[in-house]
Amino acid sequence: MAGQLGGLQGKVKETYQSALFVHCMAHRLNLVMQQSLNKIRQCKILFQTLSGLAAFFSKSSKRSTALDQEVHKRLPRVAPTRWSYNGRLVETVFEYRLPLIDFFQKIMDNRQDWDNETVVCSTGYLNMLQREGDFNFLLLVFSQIFPFCDNLFSVLQTKMSDINFCIRKIQEFRRIVSSKRDQFDEFWQKFEYLDILTTEPERKRTRTEDTVNDKKMDPKTQARKLFYEIIDNILAQIDDRFNNFKSLKFLELVNFEENNALSEEAFNSLQQNYPNFFDFPALCSELFVLYNTSEGLNKHSVSELLKSIKECGLHRACPEIVKLCELSLTIPATSTSAERSFSTL
Repeated sequence: MAGQLGGLQGKVKETYQSALFVHCMAHRLNLVMQQSLNKIRQCKILFQTLSGLAAFFSKSSKRSTALDQEVHKRLPRVAPTRWSYNGRLVETVFEYRLPLIDFFQKIMDNRQDWDNETVVCSTGYLNMLQREGDFNFLLLVFSQIFPFCDNLFSVLQTKMSDINFCIRKIQEFRRIVSSKRDQFDEFWQKFEYLDILTTEPERKRTRTEDTVNDKKMDPKTQARKLFYEIIDNILAQIDDRFNNFKSLKFLELVNFEENNALSEEAFNSLQQNYPNFFDFPALCSELFVLYNTSEGLNKHSVSELLKSIKECGLHRACPEIVKLCELSLTIPATSTSAERSFSTL
Protein backbone atom coordinates (compact mmCIF):
# COMPACT_ATOMS: atom_id res chain seq x y z
CA MET A 1 0.00 0.00 0.00
CA ALA A 2 1.31 3.47 -0.86
CA GLY A 3 3.23 5.29 1.85
CA GLN A 4 4.03 2.13 3.76
CA LEU A 5 7.61 3.13 4.52
CA GLY A 6 8.15 6.89 4.44
CA GLY A 7 4.72 8.29 3.62
CA LEU A 8 1.55 8.74 5.65
CA GLN A 9 1.61 5.18 6.97
CA GLY A 10 5.15 5.55 8.20
CA LYS A 11 4.38 8.82 10.00
CA VAL A 12 1.28 7.39 11.67
CA LYS A 13 3.22 4.30 12.73
CA GLU A 14 5.81 6.50 14.44
CA THR A 15 3.18 7.67 16.93
CA TYR A 16 0.68 4.79 16.88
CA GLN A 17 2.64 1.56 16.58
CA SER A 18 -0.51 -0.60 16.73
CA ALA A 19 -2.25 1.12 13.82
CA LEU A 20 -3.45 -1.31 11.15
CA PHE A 21 -3.68 -0.17 7.55
CA VAL A 22 -6.43 -1.93 5.66
CA HIS A 23 -8.61 -1.23 2.65
CA CYS A 24 -11.32 1.30 3.53
CA MET A 25 -14.52 -0.71 3.17
CA ALA A 26 -16.41 2.54 2.56
CA HIS A 27 -14.63 3.07 -0.77
CA ARG A 28 -16.11 1.14 -3.65
CA LEU A 29 -13.66 -1.27 -5.22
CA ASN A 30 -14.62 0.00 -8.66
CA LEU A 31 -13.35 3.43 -7.63
CA VAL A 32 -10.10 1.95 -6.36
CA MET A 33 -9.64 -0.03 -9.58
CA GLN A 34 -10.50 2.98 -11.72
CA GLN A 35 -8.01 5.26 -9.98
CA SER A 36 -5.22 2.77 -10.57
CA LEU A 37 -6.30 1.94 -14.13
CA ASN A 38 -6.37 5.64 -15.01
CA LYS A 39 -2.61 5.34 -15.38
CA ILE A 40 -3.37 3.39 -18.57
CA ARG A 41 -4.26 5.95 -21.25
CA GLN A 42 -6.99 3.90 -22.94
CA CYS A 43 -8.69 3.19 -19.60
CA LYS A 44 -8.63 6.84 -18.61
CA ILE A 45 -10.32 7.76 -21.90
CA LEU A 46 -12.98 5.09 -21.31
CA PHE A 47 -13.87 6.26 -17.80
CA GLN A 48 -13.86 9.93 -18.77
CA THR A 49 -16.11 9.21 -21.74
CA LEU A 50 -18.57 7.20 -19.65
CA SER A 51 -18.75 9.92 -16.99
CA GLY A 52 -19.32 12.49 -19.70
CA LEU A 53 -22.01 10.32 -21.27
CA ALA A 54 -23.90 10.07 -17.97
CA ALA A 55 -23.60 13.84 -17.44
CA PHE A 56 -24.77 14.46 -21.03
CA PHE A 57 -28.16 13.00 -20.20
CA SER A 58 -28.50 14.08 -16.57
CA LYS A 59 -27.99 17.77 -17.44
CA SER A 60 -30.87 17.91 -19.92
CA SER A 61 -34.45 16.77 -19.33
CA LYS A 62 -35.06 16.82 -23.10
CA ARG A 63 -32.20 14.40 -23.69
CA SER A 64 -33.28 12.17 -20.79
CA THR A 65 -36.85 12.05 -22.08
CA ALA A 66 -35.66 11.21 -25.59
CA LEU A 67 -33.43 8.49 -24.15
CA ASP A 68 -36.36 7.01 -22.23
CA GLN A 69 -38.46 6.92 -25.38
CA GLU A 70 -35.74 5.44 -27.58
CA VAL A 71 -33.81 3.12 -25.27
CA HIS A 72 -36.31 2.72 -22.41
CA LYS A 73 -33.41 2.91 -19.99
CA ARG A 74 -31.79 5.73 -18.07
CA LEU A 75 -28.05 5.68 -17.49
CA PRO A 76 -26.91 5.57 -13.86
CA ARG A 77 -25.67 8.94 -12.70
CA VAL A 78 -22.07 9.50 -11.70
CA ALA A 79 -21.84 12.51 -9.41
CA PRO A 80 -18.33 13.99 -9.26
CA THR A 81 -18.57 14.66 -5.50
CA ARG A 82 -19.18 11.01 -4.61
CA TRP A 83 -16.49 8.53 -3.68
CA SER A 84 -17.66 5.88 -6.11
CA TYR A 85 -17.43 4.95 -9.72
CA ASN A 86 -20.71 3.48 -10.81
CA GLY A 87 -19.87 0.05 -12.22
CA ARG A 88 -23.46 -0.29 -13.39
CA LEU A 89 -22.78 2.48 -15.91
CA VAL A 90 -20.24 0.25 -17.67
CA GLU A 91 -22.70 -2.65 -17.76
CA THR A 92 -25.59 -0.43 -18.91
CA VAL A 93 -23.69 1.22 -21.76
CA PHE A 94 -22.37 -2.14 -22.95
CA GLU A 95 -25.81 -3.76 -22.78
CA TYR A 96 -27.53 -0.88 -24.60
CA ARG A 97 -24.70 -0.05 -26.99
CA LEU A 98 -26.71 -0.61 -30.18
CA PRO A 99 -29.81 1.31 -29.00
CA LEU A 100 -27.50 4.16 -27.95
CA ILE A 101 -25.94 4.17 -31.42
CA ASP A 102 -29.42 4.40 -32.94
CA PHE A 103 -30.29 7.19 -30.50
CA PHE A 104 -27.28 9.33 -31.39
CA GLN A 105 -27.77 8.63 -35.11
CA LYS A 106 -31.35 9.94 -34.87
CA ILE A 107 -30.04 13.12 -33.28
CA MET A 108 -27.64 13.51 -36.21
CA ASP A 109 -30.44 12.87 -38.70
CA ASN A 110 -32.67 15.45 -36.98
CA ARG A 111 -30.06 17.95 -35.88
CA GLN A 112 -32.38 20.85 -36.60
CA ASP A 113 -34.38 19.81 -33.52
CA TRP A 114 -31.40 19.97 -31.18
CA ASP A 115 -29.01 22.61 -29.87
CA ASN A 116 -25.40 22.78 -31.03
CA GLU A 117 -23.96 21.25 -27.85
CA THR A 118 -26.20 18.21 -28.17
CA VAL A 119 -25.27 17.71 -31.83
CA VAL A 120 -21.54 18.09 -31.23
CA CYS A 121 -21.55 15.73 -28.23
CA SER A 122 -23.70 13.20 -30.08
CA THR A 123 -21.21 13.18 -32.95
CA GLY A 124 -18.42 12.32 -30.56
CA TYR A 125 -20.33 9.63 -28.67
CA LEU A 126 -21.60 8.08 -31.91
CA ASN A 127 -18.06 7.88 -33.25
CA MET A 128 -16.84 6.38 -29.98
CA LEU A 129 -19.53 3.68 -29.86
CA GLN A 130 -19.30 2.81 -33.55
CA ARG A 131 -15.64 3.11 -34.40
CA GLU A 132 -13.30 3.25 -31.41
CA GLY A 133 -11.87 -0.24 -30.98
CA ASP A 134 -10.11 0.39 -27.67
CA PHE A 135 -13.20 1.96 -26.12
CA ASN A 136 -15.51 -0.90 -27.07
CA PHE A 137 -13.01 -3.62 -26.21
CA LEU A 138 -12.48 -2.14 -22.73
CA LEU A 139 -16.22 -1.69 -22.30
CA LEU A 140 -16.57 -5.43 -22.94
CA VAL A 141 -13.73 -6.34 -20.57
CA PHE A 142 -14.92 -4.22 -17.64
CA SER A 143 -18.53 -5.31 -18.08
CA GLN A 144 -17.27 -8.82 -17.29
CA ILE A 145 -15.17 -7.77 -14.26
CA PHE A 146 -17.02 -4.99 -12.43
CA PRO A 147 -20.04 -7.14 -11.44
CA PHE A 148 -17.71 -9.41 -9.43
CA CYS A 149 -16.08 -6.31 -7.98
CA ASP A 150 -19.48 -4.97 -6.88
CA ASN A 151 -20.33 -8.31 -5.32
CA LEU A 152 -17.14 -8.32 -3.26
CA PHE A 153 -17.81 -4.75 -2.15
CA SER A 154 -21.27 -5.78 -0.91
CA VAL A 155 -19.75 -8.68 1.03
CA LEU A 156 -17.19 -6.42 2.70
CA GLN A 157 -19.96 -3.98 3.57
CA THR A 158 -22.27 -6.50 5.19
CA LYS A 159 -20.07 -9.36 6.44
CA MET A 160 -17.05 -7.64 7.98
CA SER A 161 -17.47 -9.47 11.29
CA ASP A 162 -17.27 -12.80 9.43
CA ILE A 163 -13.66 -12.28 8.46
CA ASN A 164 -13.12 -15.86 7.25
CA PHE A 165 -15.99 -15.48 4.80
CA CYS A 166 -14.57 -12.14 3.59
CA ILE A 167 -11.13 -13.65 3.07
CA ARG A 168 -12.64 -16.50 1.04
CA LYS A 169 -14.53 -14.01 -1.10
CA ILE A 170 -11.40 -11.92 -1.68
CA GLN A 171 -9.50 -15.04 -2.74
CA GLU A 172 -12.41 -16.07 -4.96
CA PHE A 173 -12.47 -12.65 -6.63
CA ARG A 174 -8.74 -12.87 -7.25
CA ARG A 175 -9.11 -16.33 -8.81
CA ILE A 176 -11.88 -15.07 -11.08
CA VAL A 177 -9.83 -12.09 -12.28
CA SER A 178 -6.72 -14.26 -12.68
CA SER A 179 -8.68 -16.78 -14.76
CA LYS A 180 -9.69 -13.98 -17.14
CA ARG A 181 -6.05 -13.73 -18.16
CA ASP A 182 -6.40 -17.04 -20.01
CA GLN A 183 -9.60 -15.95 -21.74
CA PHE A 184 -8.31 -13.25 -24.07
CA ASP A 185 -9.28 -15.18 -27.21
CA GLU A 186 -12.85 -15.48 -25.91
CA PHE A 187 -12.98 -11.73 -25.23
CA TRP A 188 -11.57 -11.00 -28.67
CA GLN A 189 -14.15 -13.23 -30.32
CA LYS A 190 -16.95 -11.41 -28.49
CA PHE A 191 -15.38 -8.09 -29.48
CA GLU A 192 -15.41 -9.08 -33.16
CA TYR A 193 -19.14 -9.76 -32.86
CA LEU A 194 -19.62 -6.08 -31.94
CA ASP A 195 -18.94 -5.24 -35.60
CA ILE A 196 -16.83 -2.14 -34.96
CA LEU A 197 -16.43 0.02 -38.08
CA THR A 198 -12.84 0.14 -39.30
CA THR A 199 -13.04 3.16 -41.59
CA GLU A 200 -11.77 5.61 -38.96
CA PRO A 201 -8.78 7.70 -40.04
CA GLU A 202 -5.44 6.63 -38.63
CA ARG A 203 -4.70 8.51 -35.42
CA LYS A 204 -1.59 10.64 -35.42
CA ARG A 205 1.02 9.07 -33.16
CA THR A 206 2.77 10.84 -30.34
CA ARG A 207 6.51 10.53 -29.94
CA THR A 208 6.19 8.25 -26.91
CA GLU A 209 3.88 5.87 -28.77
CA ASP A 210 5.92 5.79 -31.96
CA THR A 211 8.04 2.78 -31.04
CA VAL A 212 9.34 -0.01 -33.23
CA ASN A 213 7.06 -2.56 -31.58
CA ASP A 214 3.88 -0.46 -31.86
CA LYS A 215 4.48 0.25 -35.55
CA LYS A 216 4.28 -3.43 -36.43
CA MET A 217 1.63 -4.44 -33.88
CA ASP A 218 -1.72 -5.54 -35.32
CA PRO A 219 -4.98 -4.60 -33.50
CA LYS A 220 -5.38 -8.02 -31.87
CA THR A 221 -1.82 -7.99 -30.53
CA GLN A 222 -2.33 -4.45 -29.23
CA ALA A 223 -5.56 -5.51 -27.53
CA ARG A 224 -3.86 -8.56 -26.01
CA LYS A 225 -1.08 -6.37 -24.58
CA LEU A 226 -3.63 -3.92 -23.16
CA PHE A 227 -5.76 -6.76 -21.77
CA TYR A 228 -2.85 -8.33 -19.89
CA GLU A 229 -1.80 -4.95 -18.54
CA ILE A 230 -5.29 -4.37 -17.14
CA ILE A 231 -5.60 -7.82 -15.56
CA ASP A 232 -2.14 -7.55 -14.00
CA ASN A 233 -2.98 -4.08 -12.68
CA ILE A 234 -6.18 -5.32 -11.02
CA LEU A 235 -4.42 -8.33 -9.50
CA ALA A 236 -1.71 -6.07 -8.10
CA GLN A 237 -4.40 -3.81 -6.61
CA ILE A 238 -6.11 -6.78 -4.95
CA ASP A 239 -2.84 -7.97 -3.44
CA ASP A 240 -1.90 -4.47 -2.31
CA ARG A 241 -5.29 -3.53 -0.88
CA PHE A 242 -5.95 -6.75 0.99
CA ASN A 243 -2.42 -7.69 1.98
CA ASN A 244 -3.09 -7.00 5.68
CA PHE A 245 -6.68 -8.22 5.71
CA LYS A 246 -5.90 -11.33 7.76
CA SER A 247 -4.77 -9.06 10.59
CA LEU A 248 -8.48 -8.35 11.16
CA LYS A 249 -9.06 -11.93 12.31
CA PHE A 250 -9.96 -10.60 15.77
CA LEU A 251 -13.28 -9.32 14.36
CA GLU A 252 -14.47 -12.93 14.54
CA LEU A 253 -14.68 -12.47 18.33
CA VAL A 254 -17.76 -10.28 17.93
CA ASN A 255 -19.39 -12.35 15.18
CA PHE A 256 -22.15 -13.95 17.22
CA GLU A 257 -24.07 -15.15 14.18
CA GLU A 258 -21.32 -17.68 13.38
CA ASN A 259 -19.59 -18.22 16.72
CA ASN A 260 -20.86 -19.39 20.08
CA ALA A 261 -17.43 -20.18 21.48
CA LEU A 262 -14.11 -18.40 21.73
CA SER A 263 -11.99 -18.67 18.58
CA GLU A 264 -8.38 -19.23 19.59
CA GLU A 265 -7.11 -17.97 16.23
CA ALA A 266 -9.14 -14.75 16.51
CA PHE A 267 -8.07 -14.26 20.13
CA ASN A 268 -4.40 -14.70 19.17
CA SER A 269 -4.87 -12.16 16.37
CA LEU A 270 -6.06 -9.58 18.90
CA GLN A 271 -3.15 -10.34 21.23
CA GLN A 272 -0.67 -10.02 18.38
CA ASN A 273 -2.01 -6.70 17.06
CA TYR A 274 -3.03 -5.02 20.33
CA PRO A 275 -0.92 -6.59 23.10
CA ASN A 276 -1.03 -3.54 25.39
CA PHE A 277 -4.65 -2.48 25.08
CA PHE A 278 -6.59 -5.32 26.71
CA ASP A 279 -6.67 -7.32 29.91
CA PHE A 280 -6.81 -10.60 28.01
CA PRO A 281 -7.73 -12.95 30.90
CA ALA A 282 -10.62 -10.59 31.76
CA LEU A 283 -11.65 -10.35 28.10
CA CYS A 284 -11.64 -14.13 27.81
CA SER A 285 -13.97 -14.41 30.80
CA GLU A 286 -16.28 -11.66 29.56
CA LEU A 287 -16.53 -13.26 26.12
CA PHE A 288 -17.30 -16.65 27.67
CA VAL A 289 -20.22 -15.11 29.56
CA LEU A 290 -21.39 -13.20 26.49
CA TYR A 291 -21.32 -16.27 24.24
CA ASN A 292 -23.51 -18.09 26.73
CA THR A 293 -25.97 -15.23 27.28
CA SER A 294 -29.05 -15.66 25.13
CA GLU A 295 -31.35 -12.97 26.48
CA GLY A 296 -31.23 -9.26 27.19
CA LEU A 297 -28.56 -8.27 24.67
CA ASN A 298 -28.89 -7.49 20.97
CA LYS A 299 -26.11 -9.39 19.18
CA HIS A 300 -27.17 -8.77 15.58
CA SER A 301 -24.34 -6.29 15.03
CA VAL A 302 -21.42 -4.82 16.96
CA SER A 303 -23.03 -1.38 17.16
CA GLU A 304 -26.29 -2.84 18.45
CA LEU A 305 -24.42 -4.94 20.99
CA LEU A 306 -22.49 -1.94 22.28
CA LYS A 307 -25.66 0.12 22.50
CA SER A 308 -27.44 -2.71 24.30
CA ILE A 309 -24.58 -3.11 26.81
CA LYS A 310 -24.66 0.58 27.67
CA GLU A 311 -28.45 0.72 27.91
CA CYS A 312 -28.42 -2.23 30.32
CA GLY A 313 -25.69 -0.59 32.41
CA LEU A 314 -23.25 -3.45 31.79
CA HIS A 315 -20.41 -1.33 30.44
CA ARG A 316 -18.71 -1.29 33.84
CA ALA A 317 -19.13 -5.05 34.25
CA CYS A 318 -17.55 -5.89 30.88
CA PRO A 319 -15.13 -3.05 30.03
CA GLU A 320 -12.93 -5.26 27.83
CA ILE A 321 -15.83 -6.19 25.57
CA VAL A 322 -16.75 -2.51 25.33
CA LYS A 323 -13.20 -1.73 24.16
CA LEU A 324 -13.33 -4.62 21.68
CA CYS A 325 -16.63 -3.36 20.25
CA GLU A 326 -15.30 0.18 19.96
CA LEU A 327 -12.17 -1.11 18.23
CA SER A 328 -14.26 -3.13 15.78
CA LEU A 329 -16.39 -0.10 14.96
CA THR A 330 -13.33 1.84 13.81
CA ILE A 331 -13.20 -0.38 10.71
CA PRO A 332 -14.79 1.80 7.98
CA ALA A 333 -17.53 -0.41 6.59
CA THR A 334 -20.33 2.02 5.78
CA SER A 335 -20.61 3.75 2.45
CA THR A 336 -23.27 6.46 2.49
CA SER A 337 -21.50 9.27 4.32
CA ALA A 338 -18.08 8.45 2.92
CA GLU A 339 -19.28 8.44 -0.68
CA ARG A 340 -20.97 11.82 -0.35
CA SER A 341 -17.93 13.70 0.91
CA PHE A 342 -14.29 14.07 0.04
CA SER A 343 -11.64 12.32 2.10
CA THR A 344 -10.46 14.39 5.05
CA LEU A 345 -6.94 13.50 3.96
